[in-house]
Amino acid sequence: EKFLDTIKTQAKIVDNIYFAGGEPLMHPEHYEILQELDSLDKLDKIDFMYSTNLTNLYYKNHCVIDYLKKMKKCKLVVSIDEVDPDRLHYIRYPSNLNDIVGNIKELNTVLRSVEKHWSIVPTWNVLNLHRMKDIVGYFKDNELLPYAFYISVSWEMDMHNIILMHPEHLSISSAPPEWKKYLHTTLNEFEEWYKDVMIPMKSPNVKFFATKILEGNMNKFRNALDETNTEKSLEY
Repeated sequence: EKFLDTIKTQAKIVDNIYFAGGEPLMHPEHYEILQELDSLDKLDKIDFMYSTNLTNLYYKNHCVIDYLKKMKKCKLVVSIDEVDPDRLHYIRYPSNLNDIVGNIKELNTVLRSVEKHWSIVPTWNVLNLHRMKDIVGYFKDNELLPYAFYISVSWEMDMHNIILMHPEHLSISSAPPEWKKYLHTTLNEFEEWYKDVMIPMKSPNVKFFATKILEGNMNKFRNALDETNTEKSLEY
Protein backbone atom coordinates (compact mmCIF):
# COMPACT_ATOMS: atom_id res chain seq x y z
CA GLU A 1 0.00 0.00 0.00
CA LYS A 2 2.87 2.37 0.80
CA PHE A 3 4.39 1.64 -2.62
CA LEU A 4 1.11 2.31 -4.43
CA ASP A 5 0.51 5.49 -2.45
CA THR A 6 3.97 6.69 -3.44
CA ILE A 7 3.26 6.00 -7.10
CA LYS A 8 -0.09 7.75 -6.94
CA THR A 9 1.43 10.88 -5.41
CA GLN A 10 3.69 11.10 -8.49
CA ALA A 11 0.89 10.47 -10.99
CA LYS A 12 0.24 14.13 -11.76
CA ILE A 13 3.86 14.96 -12.61
CA VAL A 14 5.35 11.75 -14.05
CA ASP A 15 6.55 11.75 -17.69
CA ASN A 16 7.78 8.17 -18.16
CA ILE A 17 6.71 4.83 -16.71
CA TYR A 18 8.47 1.51 -17.23
CA PHE A 19 6.59 -1.63 -16.21
CA ALA A 20 9.36 -4.22 -15.89
CA GLY A 21 9.17 -8.00 -15.77
CA GLY A 22 8.23 -10.44 -14.09
CA GLU A 23 4.97 -10.12 -15.87
CA PRO A 24 3.32 -6.73 -15.31
CA LEU A 25 0.21 -7.68 -17.30
CA MET A 26 -0.66 -10.15 -14.55
CA HIS A 27 -0.09 -7.76 -11.63
CA PRO A 28 -3.16 -6.19 -10.00
CA GLU A 29 -1.01 -3.18 -9.02
CA HIS A 30 -0.30 -2.51 -12.68
CA TYR A 31 -3.99 -2.00 -13.41
CA GLU A 32 -4.53 -0.04 -10.22
CA ILE A 33 -1.85 2.40 -11.37
CA LEU A 34 -3.35 2.64 -14.87
CA GLN A 35 -6.80 3.27 -13.41
CA GLU A 36 -5.41 6.08 -11.28
CA LEU A 37 -3.71 7.64 -14.31
CA ASP A 38 -6.86 7.25 -16.38
CA SER A 39 -8.93 9.00 -13.71
CA LEU A 40 -6.46 11.91 -13.89
CA ASP A 41 -6.66 11.96 -17.71
CA LYS A 42 -2.93 11.24 -17.91
CA LEU A 43 -2.71 8.11 -20.08
CA ASP A 44 -2.10 10.15 -23.24
CA LYS A 45 0.51 12.36 -21.58
CA ILE A 46 3.00 9.72 -20.40
CA ASP A 47 5.58 7.67 -22.29
CA PHE A 48 5.01 4.02 -21.30
CA MET A 49 7.31 1.04 -21.74
CA TYR A 50 6.62 -2.62 -20.92
CA SER A 51 8.68 -5.79 -20.65
CA THR A 52 6.27 -8.67 -21.06
CA ASN A 53 6.02 -12.33 -22.02
CA LEU A 54 2.66 -11.46 -23.62
CA THR A 55 1.09 -14.69 -22.44
CA ASN A 56 -2.12 -12.93 -21.38
CA LEU A 57 -3.71 -9.57 -22.16
CA TYR A 58 -6.48 -10.05 -19.61
CA TYR A 59 -6.44 -9.94 -15.83
CA LYS A 60 -9.75 -10.42 -14.04
CA ASN A 61 -12.02 -7.69 -15.48
CA HIS A 62 -9.13 -5.76 -17.06
CA CYS A 63 -7.76 -5.87 -20.60
CA VAL A 64 -4.52 -4.00 -21.23
CA ILE A 65 -5.63 -3.24 -24.80
CA ASP A 66 -8.28 -0.89 -23.41
CA TYR A 67 -5.54 1.17 -21.80
CA LEU A 68 -3.13 0.97 -24.72
CA LYS A 69 -5.77 2.55 -26.93
CA LYS A 70 -5.79 5.63 -24.71
CA MET A 71 -2.00 5.98 -24.61
CA LYS A 72 -0.23 8.32 -26.99
CA LYS A 73 3.23 6.84 -26.48
CA CYS A 74 3.94 3.23 -25.53
CA LYS A 75 6.34 0.45 -26.36
CA LEU A 76 6.05 -3.24 -25.53
CA VAL A 77 9.18 -5.38 -25.70
CA VAL A 78 8.06 -8.98 -25.92
CA SER A 79 10.29 -11.66 -24.41
CA ILE A 80 9.81 -14.57 -26.76
CA ASP A 81 12.66 -17.05 -27.21
CA GLU A 82 11.12 -19.49 -29.68
CA VAL A 83 8.41 -19.89 -32.30
CA ASP A 84 8.31 -23.68 -32.34
CA PRO A 85 5.52 -24.63 -29.89
CA ASP A 86 7.41 -27.49 -28.23
CA ARG A 87 10.71 -25.62 -27.97
CA LEU A 88 8.96 -22.54 -26.58
CA HIS A 89 7.14 -24.65 -24.00
CA TYR A 90 10.47 -26.13 -22.93
CA ILE A 91 12.49 -22.88 -22.83
CA ARG A 92 9.74 -20.65 -21.41
CA TYR A 93 7.51 -23.09 -19.55
CA PRO A 94 4.53 -22.94 -19.61
CA SER A 95 4.27 -20.51 -22.56
CA ASN A 96 1.77 -21.35 -25.29
CA LEU A 97 2.65 -20.13 -28.79
CA ASN A 98 -0.96 -19.90 -30.01
CA ASP A 99 -1.85 -17.63 -27.09
CA ILE A 100 1.11 -15.35 -27.73
CA VAL A 101 0.42 -15.15 -31.48
CA GLY A 102 -3.21 -14.27 -30.81
CA ASN A 103 -2.08 -11.51 -28.45
CA ILE A 104 0.38 -10.18 -31.03
CA LYS A 105 -2.43 -9.92 -33.56
CA GLU A 106 -4.40 -7.85 -31.06
CA LEU A 107 -1.40 -5.59 -30.48
CA ASN A 108 -1.09 -5.02 -34.22
CA THR A 109 -4.57 -3.55 -34.29
CA VAL A 110 -3.74 -0.75 -31.82
CA LEU A 111 0.03 -0.18 -32.01
CA ARG A 112 0.38 1.38 -35.44
CA SER A 113 3.11 4.03 -35.28
CA VAL A 114 6.65 4.73 -34.12
CA GLU A 115 5.25 6.27 -30.94
CA LYS A 116 3.07 3.20 -30.27
CA HIS A 117 4.78 -0.06 -31.16
CA TRP A 118 6.08 -3.42 -30.01
CA SER A 119 9.08 -5.56 -30.82
CA ILE A 120 10.62 -8.86 -29.75
CA VAL A 121 13.55 -9.11 -27.33
CA PRO A 122 14.64 -12.75 -27.23
CA THR A 123 17.18 -13.94 -24.69
CA TRP A 124 19.72 -15.53 -27.02
CA ASN A 125 21.46 -18.60 -25.62
CA VAL A 126 22.76 -22.05 -26.62
CA LEU A 127 19.20 -23.31 -27.00
CA ASN A 128 18.04 -20.84 -29.63
CA LEU A 129 20.89 -18.86 -31.24
CA HIS A 130 21.05 -21.29 -34.17
CA ARG A 131 17.33 -20.62 -34.75
CA MET A 132 17.60 -16.86 -35.30
CA LYS A 133 16.57 -17.06 -38.97
CA ASP A 134 13.65 -19.38 -38.18
CA ILE A 135 12.40 -17.11 -35.41
CA VAL A 136 12.52 -13.90 -37.44
CA GLY A 137 11.21 -15.67 -40.52
CA TYR A 138 8.21 -16.92 -38.58
CA PHE A 139 7.02 -13.35 -37.94
CA LYS A 140 7.49 -12.44 -41.60
CA ASP A 141 5.86 -15.56 -43.04
CA ASN A 142 2.84 -15.29 -40.73
CA GLU A 143 2.39 -11.56 -41.30
CA LEU A 144 2.96 -10.74 -37.65
CA LEU A 145 5.59 -8.02 -38.06
CA PRO A 146 4.63 -4.78 -36.30
CA TYR A 147 4.00 -1.63 -38.29
CA ALA A 148 7.10 -0.08 -36.70
CA PHE A 149 9.29 -2.73 -38.35
CA TYR A 150 8.78 -1.11 -41.72
CA ILE A 151 9.36 2.51 -40.73
CA SER A 152 11.98 2.39 -37.95
CA VAL A 153 15.07 0.52 -36.73
CA SER A 154 13.55 -0.49 -33.38
CA TRP A 155 13.20 -4.14 -34.49
CA GLU A 156 16.92 -4.42 -35.31
CA MET A 157 17.92 -2.73 -32.06
CA ASP A 158 15.64 -4.73 -29.78
CA MET A 159 15.84 -8.16 -31.37
CA HIS A 160 19.61 -8.39 -30.89
CA ASN A 161 19.74 -6.68 -27.50
CA ILE A 162 20.15 -9.55 -25.02
CA ILE A 163 22.83 -12.24 -25.03
CA LEU A 164 22.54 -14.55 -22.04
CA MET A 165 25.78 -15.07 -20.12
CA HIS A 166 24.45 -16.61 -16.90
CA PRO A 167 23.85 -19.35 -15.94
CA GLU A 168 27.08 -20.36 -17.60
CA HIS A 169 25.83 -23.68 -18.98
CA LEU A 170 23.30 -21.79 -21.14
CA SER A 171 25.76 -19.13 -22.30
CA ILE A 172 26.81 -19.21 -25.94
CA SER A 173 30.39 -18.60 -24.77
CA SER A 174 30.28 -21.98 -23.01
CA ALA A 175 29.34 -23.92 -26.13
CA PRO A 176 31.79 -26.68 -27.18
CA PRO A 177 34.10 -25.87 -30.13
CA GLU A 178 32.11 -27.81 -32.73
CA TRP A 179 28.89 -26.06 -31.70
CA LYS A 180 30.56 -22.64 -31.75
CA LYS A 181 31.71 -23.34 -35.29
CA TYR A 182 28.16 -24.22 -36.30
CA LEU A 183 26.77 -21.12 -34.56
CA HIS A 184 29.22 -18.91 -36.47
CA THR A 185 27.92 -20.45 -39.69
CA THR A 186 24.28 -19.81 -38.75
CA LEU A 187 25.07 -16.20 -37.75
CA ASN A 188 26.70 -15.57 -41.13
CA GLU A 189 23.76 -17.14 -42.94
CA PHE A 190 21.28 -15.14 -40.88
CA GLU A 191 23.04 -11.84 -41.59
CA GLU A 192 23.03 -12.43 -45.34
CA TRP A 193 19.43 -13.61 -45.28
CA TYR A 194 18.33 -10.59 -43.25
CA LYS A 195 20.02 -8.22 -45.69
CA ASP A 196 18.49 -9.99 -48.69
CA VAL A 197 14.98 -10.57 -47.35
CA MET A 198 14.15 -8.35 -44.37
CA ILE A 199 15.96 -5.08 -45.13
CA PRO A 200 14.27 -4.64 -48.55
CA MET A 201 10.88 -4.69 -46.78
CA LYS A 202 11.72 -1.56 -44.82
CA SER A 203 11.12 2.08 -45.71
CA PRO A 204 13.94 3.49 -47.91
CA ASN A 205 14.92 6.11 -45.34
CA VAL A 206 15.75 3.50 -42.66
CA LYS A 207 17.36 0.73 -44.74
CA PHE A 208 20.91 2.06 -44.38
CA PHE A 209 20.67 2.54 -40.60
CA ALA A 210 18.97 -0.83 -40.09
CA THR A 211 21.77 -2.53 -42.03
CA LYS A 212 24.48 -0.84 -39.95
CA ILE A 213 22.74 -1.80 -36.71
CA LEU A 214 22.42 -5.39 -37.93
CA GLU A 215 26.11 -5.58 -38.82
CA GLY A 216 27.18 -4.15 -35.47
CA ASN A 217 24.97 -6.57 -33.58
CA MET A 218 26.21 -9.55 -35.54
CA ASN A 219 29.77 -8.62 -34.61
CA LYS A 220 28.64 -8.38 -30.99
CA PHE A 221 27.27 -11.92 -31.21
CA ARG A 222 30.46 -13.22 -32.80
CA ASN A 223 32.58 -11.65 -30.08
CA ALA A 224 30.34 -13.08 -27.37
CA LEU A 225 30.47 -16.49 -29.02
CA ASP A 226 34.27 -16.46 -29.03
CA GLU A 227 34.45 -15.28 -25.43
CA THR A 228 35.78 -17.79 -22.92
CA ASN A 229 35.95 -15.63 -19.80
CA THR A 230 32.33 -15.33 -18.65
CA GLU A 231 33.01 -12.46 -16.25
CA LYS A 232 34.61 -10.43 -19.02
CA SER A 233 31.68 -11.25 -21.28
CA LEU A 234 29.21 -9.34 -19.13
CA GLU A 235 29.81 -6.23 -21.25
CA TYR A 236 27.69 -7.90 -23.93
